[in-house]
Amino acid sequence: MPKLKLLNLIKVRFLRGALNGINQSSVIASFEADSDGIPLPPAHAPLVATELSVHLDDLISDDSVTPSRADIILGVLRLTREILIDNKHISEQEPQILTVAEKGDSVVKVRSQLACLSEASFIAALKISDAILHHHLTTGETVSLQSPAFQQQNLTLRKFAPAGFNTSFILKEAQRKGVPWCHIAGNVYQLGVGIKARLFNSSETDQTSSIGTKLATNKLYAQEFLRKSGFPVVPSLSIQNSQDAKRAALQIGFPVVVKPQSAEGGKGVAALLDSEAEVEKAFNAAKKFSNSVLVEKHFAGNDYRIHVVMGVVQGIIHRNPASIVADGKHTIAELVAMENEDRRIATDDRKYLHAITINQEAERLLKRQNLTVDSTPQKGMNVALRAAASIATGGEPTQIEPSLIHPDNEKLCVDVCRLFRLDIAGVDLLIPDIQESWKTSGAHICEVNHKPQMFTTLFAPMLDQFFDKTAGRIPLWIVMEPPNGYPLSHQALKLLRAEHATVCWVSAEKRQVNGIKLSTAGSTLEAAQQAVLDTSVEALVVTINAACDLSDGWPFSYCDRFIEAHENNWQNEGKLERQRLRREIISTLNPSEIQVIDAQQGE
Repeated sequence: MPKLKLLNLIKVRFLRGALNGINQSSVIASFEADSDGIPLPPAHAPLVATELSVHLDDLISDDSVTPSRADIILGVLRLTREILIDNKHISEQEPQILTVAEKGDSVVKVRSQLACLSEASFIAALKISDAILHHHLTTGETVSLQSPAFQQQNLTLRKFAPAGFNTSFILKEAQRKGVPWCHIAGNVYQLGVGIKARLFNSSETDQTSSIGTKLATNKLYAQEFLRKSGFPVVPSLSIQNSQDAKRAALQIGFPVVVKPQSAEGGKGVAALLDSEAEVEKAFNAAKKFSNSVLVEKHFAGNDYRIHVVMGVVQGIIHRNPASIVADGKHTIAELVAMENEDRRIATDDRKYLHAITINQEAERLLKRQNLTVDSTPQKGMNVALRAAASIATGGEPTQIEPSLIHPDNEKLCVDVCRLFRLDIAGVDLLIPDIQESWKTSGAHICEVNHKPQMFTTLFAPMLDQFFDKTAGRIPLWIVMEPPNGYPLSHQALKLLRAEHATVCWVSAEKRQVNGIKLSTAGSTLEAAQQAVLDTSVEALVVTINAACDLSDGWPFSYCDRFIEAHENNWQNEGKLERQRLRREIISTLNPSEIQVIDAQQGE
């Protein structure tokens, strides 16, 4: 059997908006196969965005492809979706075998949010699918995901994925809300268009104070800043050697906490230390992450992460230190392994939890509880494995309804973020009860996080805080008319300028704002890309003609109004080219309004 290329069998389109059974035709980008069968993505198209829809009739290119082969292709596509969306290291999972998914009656939809991926990662995923499909169709054998060829493509895939948990979920939520977005460089993405645009790097934005970030990153500076400003913080000392660490602990009074002065993610933090020997061990561990180490008084209380966005408390997480609940049958080592396996295969938010490890701190705490890793505690016993409530070291979060926070505690956290000039922050608050005022119970502001790791439910309210009902969009009109004075484009500009102070016009020759020429781009769509990134632009008119080259793809994912010159206004321009362009605009950008105007008659 000749080698079958995946793109010869399927027609893949990225669709905008949720499908949910609705017939959607808004295509964000179509990919054509090159001579090797690998798709060439548009260089400036919106990054892969949203639902992957595969129609059964598009799967079958000729009569020789049987339904069973279509089933195989669907299985491969579902596998591709899992690789792309879950963004997993396959090598970290148990060996898997490709299985064939069930077939629908007439239309099969592979649903997935693809907003977290670049075009390059999509290419890598298709290469993986192509190799698996070819192997299966030519040999009839199932394919192990542990094969060297698969692993190599998976590494290629991951290289192009956004860095970190926050970024992927921010992009997915932006796509769900209809907020346009594009990749800038590194892990920086723009959400919104023109004057509505904002830059995000994980949970940092273009408005996050760089000075506030430096203060928050250095725990000593942060505590000094808080203390001078009258906020509740425990005594602490910065030290550089183990002897000073022990002296500091004696001066402050046991129990104490030892942690790196500049480190994130709970690295090197040891809590509830009550001896000089424990302090020395903790210092040596913390020293690996920072030149200076903090020794501070241990504060007994519950650990809460308060998420504040633009002065509003949007989420509260109660962080519980890593622990396991005994079942009376298994050893602690076995219980930890079982818990880690449960987290690994979880389908809810528990799949994002870090594995629990048995380290020196765990052994120290077990000794306090008269246990070892080989002990079998009585049923129902909660066995502590960490003293610090860090999610990064295996702790487990519980969401708390924001309305339950005491007003004094809410104001405390909002004031802390205002002090550091942070628009997004996570305030780590130690307090006996979040519903009781800190003025009564006492509290300790443990840390201020300038780039907090966020819970999955917090991204929606965060973006609501940044973007109004326009979803980060500005009025965007496309005018298709021949280059003979552009009468329709001038009419569009006149209408928009009546309502907006700064209107940008893009054509094949130029990009101009309010009549002032700014640059000459290589193409209309290059100039449009420049306009999308221009934060002074309040409205945009893009003029194209039948010869417009779309090989680079659209630099935007929507269109409010599509204005097309009447057939009478065109002369020798190809009718087929105009029809192709019109279909591309309507199907890809899904304009809210379509007008056909005869410029010669002024209507």
